[in-house]
Amino acid sequence: MTQVLSRRRIFDVLAAALILGPASKTLAQGPLEIATIGAGNEGGALGTIFAKLGHPVMFSSRHPEQLKDLVATAGPNARAGSVDDAVAFGDVIFLVVPYSAVEQIGRDYGKALAAKPLVVDVSNPSAARDGDALAKWVDEQGGAGLATAKLLPGARLVRAFNNFGHDGLHGNEVLIKPTLACPSPATMRRPSPWRPD
Repeated sequence: MTQVLSRRRIFDVLAAALILGPASKTLAQGPLEIATIGAGNEGGALGTIFAKLGHPVMFSSRHPEQLKDLVATAGPNARAGSVDDAVAFGDVIFLVVPYSAVEQIGRDYGKALAAKPLVVDVSNPSAARDGDALAKWVDEQGGAGLATAKLLPGARLVRAFNNFGHDGLHGNEVLIKPTLACPSPATMRRPSPWRPD
């Protein structure tokens, strides 16, 4: 029997390919090792979803000892560690921090993140939290995607899940709702596994 895919299902598959395309070699070998840099509301929710879907997840924080409840909630596939631990652990890294922290993360971990198959940037600049000067700088770069690409040169970046508040990131349905994720324009200027040259 031939299966007919609806336009909606095709869209979902294409959106997933955009997000996970660079990690497809890892996908063929089994579950993705996923790390979050940041384990607050959004990082905690995303990591928990992936852990419950069977992926090994490492939540990271400056204070990993404070993540015991989150790890217990996420289940046996989850663990906590430092940012160093998470960067070493993950095939896919979710950057889920206040935007004001992205520059320092780039200085400390930029080379390691550039070697990863995929970095998913969930961080959004907020003038109220990060300051007017940073928000203005991000705008001058052409938006958060281009700004993050400058702060994490060489990283294979995709901005995703930025349009959800943490309240919208609960349950597996967040991964199957049609959500368009686009590679950062700066990333698209380089050869890419999901785009023919």
